[in-house]
Amino acid sequence: VLITYAQEWISTLHFPFFVGETESGKSSVLHLGKWLNYRCLYGEDLPNADIYNFLGSDEEGTGTIEEDEAQDLWNSREKIRTYKNSYSKGSLKARMLMLQNKKQQVFYKTFCPKWFAGEKIPQDKGFMERLAIVYMAEGEPKGNIKRVIDDDVKELNQIRNKLLVWKLQNIGKDHANTDSGLKGRDQELWEDFLSTVKETSYYNKCQNVVTYYKKQRQEVIKNSIEAKLFKLVLDKLDENLQLNFVSFWGYLTIDNPEFPGRLDERGSKTFHPDDYANRITHNSLSKILEYKFQAQRHQIKTRDEKGAQHQTTIYLFERDILEKLIRKYRIELPLDHPIYGGSRGSPSQQTSQNDHHVDHVHDSNPTKRGE
Repeated sequence: VLITYAQEWISTLHFPFFVGETESGKSSVLHLGKWLNYRCLYGEDLPNADIYNFLGSDEEGTGTIEEDEAQDLWNSREKIRTYKNSYSKGSLKARMLMLQNKKQQVFYKTFCPKWFAGEKIPQDKGFMERLAIVYMAEGEPKGNIKRVIDDDVKELNQIRNKLLVWKLQNIGKDHANTDSGLKGRDQELWEDFLSTVKETSYYNKCQNVVTYYKKQRQEVIKNSIEAKLFKLVLDKLDENLQLNFVSFWGYLTIDNPEFPGRLDERGSKTFHPDDYANRITHNSLSKILEYKFQAQRHQIKTRDEKGAQHQTTIYLFERDILEKLIRKYRIELPLDHPIYGGSRGSPSQQTSQNDHHVDHVHDSNPTKRGE
């Protein structure tokens, strides 16, 4: 709640997402925020146009957005892209409007605190990495924020007035960031949160909150589909840190107890994991290997024992990139893993037990990823 009154002097923030079964109180939290948060827009399935009009194009940080029943939010791709981008100051959403009988481009300023509630978390990795997930369970509250009496209204208004006074008292101060010791995305999500409360009696409790949600985010990353796929890639790398795509697809999709699922009945090029909503195809797996794991794709022509020519796809990995991803996904490897020995070389002369020699190598993307 304090963050919603501190938007002038913060740069990045997290989004609380309250998740639980029916009657767990998740919507009640949003109703409390509707009373206390700074200039709150509350609703279910908020239209994009309403969000843009509420935030405006003149100045940023002008209010708070609360969206209830947000479990299917990921179906609205435009909205979730807006939300993912708007956790940092300076976020803009460009739209073409018809103004005075001519088209004009308008830039809406989308940075502001956003609260969500739903029965499940939308399965969008980028969106999830910006969340503080609050798990709710049914309790026995003394009152009902949805059925306030006169005394409740008086108390809520008094609290809101104190928050407004606190905002005015602090708006002109020098708000140097607290040296939280956090790095990367953790710093973006939580350092301004700590800076906002550094001169209040809540600071020590807020530090404990940050520790809890930092660990929660690490668990989300560790259990992501990308982390699972990367662990399986490491299992199948050879001594030259390369991966045979066809062999890996078979390893991934055919009776793999570490990655249970089923192949599409219409063919063998679509796999439906049991533990994830995402489906995996040859194309999507290739993109993960190339863009997220930064492997280089090569097409190799080989001949079998009978002289028949075949074309094989392999992926070559850089050792330093692998080491960074191992740290990111917190994966433990045995000491005899190929990444700890040998060298990163060219495509090997033998890509599978049935391949015998290489006619030539074609590198479909010779530029090193990231340059």
